[in-house]
Amino acid sequence: MTVRNPLPLCDEWKDPDEYVKALLSFATESVMFMNLCGGVHILDFLTRDPDLYTSLLPEDWRSFFDHHDIHSILKLLLREDIGPLCEPAETNADTENDRTWNGGAFPPASLLEYIRNIRRLSFRREYTTSEKSEPLPRHIAVGMNKKKKHEVEEFSRYVASLSETVNERRGEPLSHIVDFGSGQSYLGRMLASSPYHKHIIAIERKHQYISGANRMDVVARLTTEEKKKTMHNAKLNKLKKQRSVCSVCTDSPELAPDQGPSEKAGVPSLEVEAPLAPSDQVPEEPSGQDEDTTISNVLGDMTLEADDVLDSMYRNPHVPHVPKARPKVDTRGTVSYIEHNIQDGYLEPIIEHVVDPKTSVETRTSTEEVIIQPEEKKPSDARVMVVSLHSCGNLVHHGLRSLVLNPSVVAIAMIGCCYNLLTERLGPATYKIPILRSAHPRLKQTGSSWDPPRIPNVQAL
Repeated sequence: MTVRNPLPLCDEWKDPDEYVKALLSFATESVMFMNLCGGVHILDFLTRDPDLYTSLLPEDWRSFFDHHDIHSILKLLLREDIGPLCEPAETNADTENDRTWNGGAFPPASLLEYIRNIRRLSFRREYTTSEKSEPLPRHIAVGMNKKKKHEVEEFSRYVASLSETVNERRGEPLSHIVDFGSGQSYLGRMLASSPYHKHIIAIERKHQYISGANRMDVVARLTTEEKKKTMHNAKLNKLKKQRSVCSVCTDSPELAPDQGPSEKAGVPSLEVEAPLAPSDQVPEEPSGQDEDTTISNVLGDMTLEADDVLDSMYRNPHVPHVPKARPKVDTRGTVSYIEHNIQDGYLEPIIEHVVDPKTSVETRTSTEEVIIQPEEKKPSDARVMVVSLHSCGNLVHHGLRSLVLNPSVVAIAMIGCCYNLLTERLGPATYKIPILRSAHPRLKQTGSSWDPPRIPNVQAL
């Protein structure tokens, strides 16, 4: 059944297609919107000379801003009902020139019209949490703040709902979910855990993020990791360090370590020691092992719980302590990490080894060399959804293109951010107004780089 209002629009719009046409018309015809939203970066107001505040904003806007403080202006832009302000002056007792607002100058008609268009074309920001929502388990929410928890909870619920819708309409289930720019895989970890149990492919370009995500997966009980026992012997390490220093210092007489009185040439020892009887001799310790090493080996095999220290005085000494059982690992959902810098939306060669592992047959020759013979490759039946939470810059562009470029991708769900980092790969750069475009040759080259040549008819688009 088709959703009546698939977009969170205001009551003015009854048809999404009508809204899209109005949005495109406003975004391509309003010069003020094109300059302020995309044509100018916020830093340009601080670094350009002459200043952009004077050159871009109309004079009546600047005159109105001079008569009011910043808090009143923000209230007008974001919260105040501008319906009464947009009414003609004839309906009021005052004339047009005598109208005031907040004890000062009245907003210009062009400013009120701009505010009205922005509000009517913006999505609704109200959100109601589902009654069935449950808080994230503590072992899944590791590393998340309150804002991140809310985002992961709601978006993971939406992705799971969308995957069910895709399954019903296509008649085949999704096999994997690809997380673009996974970071530390907060979203992927939630989708792989209960109650979703999805198979996640997390693509991230930073190795340190993947390493941190792997450690969090152990805490979230998605995988196991054998703890490494590190034996540290401070006395032995100090002795090795002294020996390495002495081996260098003995080459120079002035740097050689001071010798004792008995070790100096020509000086007899003043201490006389009687030879030890055979029964009094101390047996030599085995080479490579001393008392500290023995103690550390013994301690390394011991396990100590937190309750053993705090509650030892209250325990019955005759009752043996039973260690707590380790939590079981839930293997119904998986997370596979791929370290890759995403440059386009073509994913088939990147995720192929995960969604469709190649089968191989091992044969051995007389010299015991292993030869792997891949079997005949079959068409992949993988069905993939591309998702991204805080899809930065061009990741939104690449995610949208992945729906067209990859036969295995059947759905996408992305929330973009950092739109100032977007670059137009389908043609020359137009994201800067002409007076702000740089003449640097590298920027000109990247601005006209187009998309990869394997995508047909790019320039025609």
